Amino acid sequence: NYYLRNSLTFKESFSERHDLDVFVGQEIRFVDREESRFDGYGLDYSSGLVANTDPNIISKVISQTGSYFNLGSPENPGDRAGTTHERTASFFSRLTYGFDGKYFASFTGNLNASNTQGLRNNKVRWTPTYTLGAKWNIKEESFLRGNGLINTLSLRAAYGLTAIAGTASNTQAIFRSVLTHSRRDINDRETGIIIEELQNNDLTYEKQYETNIGIDVGLVKNNISLTTDIYRRRGFDLFDYVRTSGLGGQEIKLINNADMVTRGIEISLRTKNFSSGAFEWT
Repeated sequence: NYYLRNSLTFKESFSERHDLDVFVGQEIRFVDREESRFDGYGLDYSSGLVANTDPNIISKVISQTGSYFNLGSPENPGDRAGTTHERTASFFSRLTYGFDGKYFASFTGNLNASNTQGLRNNKVRWTPTYTLGAKWNIKEESFLRGNGLINTLSLRAAYGLTAIAGTASNTQAIFRSVLTHSRRDINDRETGIIIEELQNNDLTYEKQYETNIGIDVGLVKNNISLTTDIYRRRGFDLFDYVRTSGLGGQEIKLINNADMVTRGIEISLRTKNFSSGAFEWT
């Protein structure tokens, strides 16, 4: 496995009222995973895994066109290595501006690519995402600055597009080695190769638009804290298995087909009930 990440940060204050925070970076992930298993008959677990195979079980398995020894991954018994390759690259940035400690605006942008996406004209397909945010620190306003009851009061809002690679792994054609199990006579069996999945150039990231409005309140020296968020999330290009006409050579295909909308309210209340030395009850 390899993981390379680089980032640059710039922070500066101007005229004691303007704050600027800039963050840019990139990362590369190179991950290979290997999973394998072994299936066999006749291992005596009670005797320290001594092999004592009854020839009758071998005859039974062969008569049922099965394999009495097998090397492979649990999902793909014919795949001897059971190896998956993950390759991702991304560029990211964040810009935050604050004025007078009261008003804040931010922008986050990302550019992502993964080998779990389909190719466009045999080239890597990059997916841009972004988030716009704003915050009003109401506590710093003159009408609340001297208030002893309210210690924290801020209003937040954000809107953006996010994306995840999902679980797809068949953007390229998948071939498997197999044994001709349909032939009952072991002397007539032979190895072969099948196409398990066709190349899928149409796969992209699963995406989601999200709108969020929140408020943060702290009372009595922040011993009582309340956070409330109202959100709406609209997911699209979600992975789904769809039955096709089969003209392309594959009857059931994984594509970006599903949509989903979620709405909700999240409320978090935290109280500091008791604090003495190393003991704290919240």
